[in-house]
Amino acid sequence: MESNLSAALAIFKLNTSEYPSSSNVYDSYGEALAKNGQKELAIENYKKSVEMNPGNQGGIDALEKLGVKMDTKDADVSENVLESYVGTYELAPGFNLEVTRTGKQLFTQATGQAKFEIYAKSETEFYLKVVDAQITFELAENRLVLHQNGRDVPGKKVK
Repeated sequence: MESNLSAALAIFKLNTSEYPSSSNVYDSYGEALAKNGQKELAIENYKKSVEMNPGNQGGIDALEKLGVKMDTKDADVSENVLESYVGTYELAPGFNLEVTRTGKQLFTQATGQAKFEIYAKSETEFYLKVVDAQITFELAENRLVLHQNGRDVPGKKVK
């Protein structure tokens, strides 16, 4: 059992190097560290995961069990800024991400998928609660970047 945990720790640590923009790898590494009794390192990795993806309720719960309370309050973004993000972004030929707004709430809907709320981490960074995905709006470049599964996928605003 201990050798399996040691092997898992080595793999999870490698994953944090190979996929540094994936919150999930830090969450998994934190879980393995906690099981191995390495509380401080577990907390450090869970915090990084939650900072990258504030919608990571599992990471928030794990931190609370380790005695750490995370402040995950969403950022307050003006309606004018939110409106500037509304539009259609092409992630790949024939695959778009539609960004819409109702009041102070933004929504995204990918081609052929359901519509989901996105939440503000900052004025330009947003996250989904239903999946491990984040979106960064880059108005100067007239695009957004979808961060999901360790990949950063840019999408140019086409409408």
